[in-house]
Amino acid sequence: MKKRKTILITGGCGFIGRHLTSYFLYQGYTVYVIDNLSIGIHPKYWLPPFLKLKQLGGGELAGIDRKNNSQFFFLNEDIIQFFHNTERNIHTKRNYGNWQQFNYIIHLAAIIGGRSVIEKDPLKVGIDLAIDALFFNWLVRLPRAPKKVLFSSSSSAYPVGLQSSIKRQALKERDISFLNDYIGKPDLTYGWSKLTGEYLSHIAAKQYGQNIGIIRPFSGYGEDQDLSYPVPSLLSQIAQQKNPVNVWGNGNQGRDFIHISDCVRAYALLLKQETDKLITSNLGSGKLTTFRELILLAAKIQGYNPAIKPLLDKPVGVQTRHADMKHSPLHKLGFRQLIALKEGLTRVITFMNIKNKDLAKLYESYYKH
Repeated sequence: MKKRKTILITGGCGFIGRHLTSYFLYQGYTVYVIDNLSIGIHPKYWLPPFLKLKQLGGGELAGIDRKNNSQFFFLNEDIIQFFHNTERNIHTKRNYGNWQQFNYIIHLAAIIGGRSVIEKDPLKVGIDLAIDALFFNWLVRLPRAPKKVLFSSSSSAYPVGLQSSIKRQALKERDISFLNDYIGKPDLTYGWSKLTGEYLSHIAAKQYGQNIGIIRPFSGYGEDQDLSYPVPSLLSQIAQQKNPVNVWGNGNQGRDFIHISDCVRAYALLLKQETDKLITSNLGSGKLTTFRELILLAAKIQGYNPAIKPLLDKPVGVQTRHADMKHSPLHKLGFRQLIALKEGLTRVITFMNIKNKDLAKLYESYYKH
């Protein structure tokens, strides 16, 4: 039997985490997931059907598939407590797996939410500063350094001054530079926390020799995304053919929308890039689409033409935000968007119209082959 590859995914029960976990299980990895399920979905509702699951004590879950050579270990625990109590947990609580040795790590754990959470409860979001500081402190003290670590940053780390209605420029990785003493002002506490996490990534790579990849996703969306995010919120109205369709702000805000299956391919591609000790890449489509344009496209898919009702009292964020992908490391590694916006929106609307939504089958359709 070939030796299993091991990967830790923090926050692995969230939107991106579920897809990445499923992908790597279908690839035959041993996948470790830590998540407190504050917003995530319990793995028993979406894990691949080939796994034989065993519920253990203390919120632990294990699964194995000898034919696919994959294993799954889940710990239902707050990530801050895990990092605080690593030594105690390793020696007295963990009764399966090896929570100290991983080939790869993807760090997703964070306080997240839609625009309303980011603007109305910024200090709650600021807890991400603690999560990331503890993560990197834990990482550099592992007995064996992973082959690659991905820090999931955000397009919110970019200077808001570059994202106005006047400056509609595509954002480049070099627009944030720790070497040239220019970082600009990111988007509220969420942007600050991600920017700080990137700085810690630089320290971990340069001072501690860690192999770090920083990935800056733009507006990822998909069939199983929480309704607190703009795309599913809008599409749920359109799936029901509501008229008018409510949009936060005037709807002229532009974003870079990228389907979750393309996001997973990008994460996997950057994870396998092990030659550079530090690499930072955008993850987007490279196209700017306003929310009004998205509504009209989705409504056309549904075959009707609704009015659009602006909700001017709602938070809207920056006016424009999209990635320059032509010069990104992911582009150089061969990454290209495969799911165009029309196809992605069609998939989301179709899934919303299904009465009995089976997440395991959804992930299987994307990642089995």
